[in-house]
Amino acid sequence: TETTVYSFSVPANTLGSTKALRLTLIGDYLNNSGAGAGYTARVKYGATTMGVYGTTSFTTNASRRKVFLQFDLSAANATNAQRGIGHLVTTDAGADAFDAGAATDFRWSGHTAVAEDSTGALTLAVTIQPGTAAATISFRAMTVQLELLD
Repeated sequence: TETTVYSFSVPANTLGSTKALRLTLIGDYLNNSGAGAGYTARVKYGATTMGVYGTTSFTTNASRRKVFLQFDLSAANATNAQRGIGHLVTTDAGADAFDAGAATDFRWSGHTAVAEDSTGALTLAVTIQPGTAAATISFRAMTVQLELLD
C-alpha cells in the first residue's frame, strides 16, 4: 500500500505568487525479499500529485540502498498556479556515497500546470508504494528538510 513517509501542512499564503519550497529527503530502501522489487515515490501538494518516480526492480540484497529525493515547488506568478520538478536517486545496495558509480536508478519528474489555491493551508507530502508486498521490503525517511526560497 501507499504510505506517507513525510507530511507538512504548508501555512496559508506561504508561496504567495513568487516564492518556492525545496524538499530534500534522505532515506534508505531495503529489498531482502528473495526477488526483484522496486518502489514508487510520489510528491503531493494539496490534491495534486506533483512528481511520480517509479524505480526499476532492484535485486534482492540484505544491505540497504541509499535514497535521495529533492523536489522544488514554486508559485507561477499567481496564488493558484504552481509548478515543480525534482529528482530521485537510489544507490547500489551497501554503497557508501551518492556518486555516479553508486547510483543505479536516477529519475526526474515534475508538473508544470498545477492549480492549487495556496491562500489556504495545503499539505505537502511524500509517499512510498513498494512494487511488491513483503515484510522484508522497507523504506525509511531518515532526514527531511523543507526550505522556503525567495
